[in-house]
Amino acid sequence: MDKKTAAILLASLLERIERDHAIGAASSHERQALRLAVQALGGEDVPPVLPPPAPHIVVVPPVEPPRIDLVLSSIQRKRKPNRMH
Repeated sequence: MDKKTAAILLASLLERIERDHAIGAASSHERQALRLAVQALGGEDVPPVLPPPAPHIVVVPPVEPPRIDLVLSSIQRKRKPNRMH
């Protein structure tokens, strides 16, 4: 493999890493090393450094609890008449 082909392949790899933002796939130092390798091999089309993507946040609407009617009359005690001796 010649240097030009190696530079093209490394640039392609670096572009996929940057585009897909494969977190954990390549550290920032590894990406920097790939850039330097592409440049050292005479590569011209080094992809620009892209910022990491914003995290995808899913917003779930609140759940409305069911309505519960309390029937308190079922627990009330009847009053006993007051007896006098």
